[in-house]
Amino acid sequence: EIVNENKEEFGMDDEEAVNDAIEQLKASGVIDLGHLVTDLTSTDPLTTHPVVAATDQLCNALRADEPSAADVLAGVVSINDITDGEEDVKKVAIKMSPEALKRVIELLSADTDSVLPALKFFTTVYPALDAFKKAAFASVGGQSSLKGITEKYLGFAVDSNEAKRLLGLEVFPEVLGAVLCALRQSEPNKANFVSDKGLDLLQAALTIKKDAILVSTCSILRSLLTADDPNSAVSEVFDRARCLAGEKVRTNSGLVPIASEPYPLDRLLSAFEATSSDAPLAVDIANVLKCMAISNEICATISSNGMIARLSRSIQVNMGDLSENMRVVAAFLRLLKNLSSRDECKDEFFSMGDAGAERPIVVVLELLKEAMDEAAIAQICLECINSVTLRKPLHAAAVAENGGVGLISAAMVRHSGSSAVLRAACAAARCLASRNLEVRKLMSQDKRLVLLVKDAAQRPECKQSADAALMLLVD
Repeated sequence: EIVNENKEEFGMDDEEAVNDAIEQLKASGVIDLGHLVTDLTSTDPLTTHPVVAATDQLCNALRADEPSAADVLAGVVSINDITDGEEDVKKVAIKMSPEALKRVIELLSADTDSVLPALKFFTTVYPALDAFKKAAFASVGGQSSLKGITEKYLGFAVDSNEAKRLLGLEVFPEVLGAVLCALRQSEPNKANFVSDKGLDLLQAALTIKKDAILVSTCSILRSLLTADDPNSAVSEVFDRARCLAGEKVRTNSGLVPIASEPYPLDRLLSAFEATSSDAPLAVDIANVLKCMAISNEICATISSNGMIARLSRSIQVNMGDLSENMRVVAAFLRLLKNLSSRDECKDEFFSMGDAGAERPIVVVLELLKEAMDEAAIAQICLECINSVTLRKPLHAAAVAENGGVGLISAAMVRHSGSSAVLRAACAAARCLASRNLEVRKLMSQDKRLVLLVKDAAQRPECKQSADAALMLLVD
């Protein structure tokens, strides 16, 4: 594509066009050029590969003075049909540009019969355009393409006309998939999406009672609430969480407040209440809520209406077949852990629930015992113990009475090679012993626990937590 532009627009000969294209790609961050054809006279099979031929067909259709949507669609369908694997995607991506990809979306999104092939093409090729990632959203998304498509098919999905509504329900999850593709690992794209009132679109999407749309919307929300780009700042992620919860944000953050209530957080909580405790959708929603639990106010909203008790019951139910339900248990436990760090939520872990329901802290301790072999689960359980007993002597006594001290020791023995688990165990031991003298005395007399904490103190990454525990456990 670059070589052809150099020849057609700047009158370069073959050698000049190739050399200039190589320099452009290197300047854009493409270091490995081994998969590119740089010799125009080469008989390398790449030049006649079916994927390359189909991509050439598409590029030729796009270069026409008045590109034909039918010709562009034929090229896109052909590429979709024969592209198989990362190497094929590279062959397509090296001949495309963000502008060409944008043109494909614009030409095909106007026709409801061609939008699905266009979206499939976008989500296949776009991730391979790493060199253009930072600048691509303005070219590929923004007002003229992805946002316009999102608004269009969101409107179809809620239209009173049955035919339009069914079409919208079919296409809209794919549209959301393309939006997710553009946002993932790109902080500039996320900032542009939010400043262009993208959160209002997500708010509206959450009103559609279709699992595929809710799952896709949750994936986008998780991406917005994750610092997955080296350029991401935690403050920007937190501001997006506050905006989704309806809180006021700093005026210099670039965020556009959501237009009206109920806010996405409220809609997520309603959707969570309406789902089964073991449904995949419940897991997706719990993962979003976990990312949103960044302030006392938001945690208070999430934990209202008995959320902590419900999560506890769901974990207890799914512990019946832990190997089968590990993903569900882990998602609910992570959300519980995030809520446990807020003072207003701690007491709920020790409150009696409905008849026959264990207190949440007892469920956490049971899970630590049952899933002791799972390092990640053990670590989160220990972090929960740490959080709920911090500055809470009565809570520490309740944990000790339910076997918490022995479980901390058992976790340290089972995961003696995991610094993360050992660090969490030492922190939990310190909190248990810090404010309750009876618990401290009990723990000080546990020679195995003291020895394990001393051993952990020999690890540089655990030394701070272990030393803090030892100050309380050793006279």
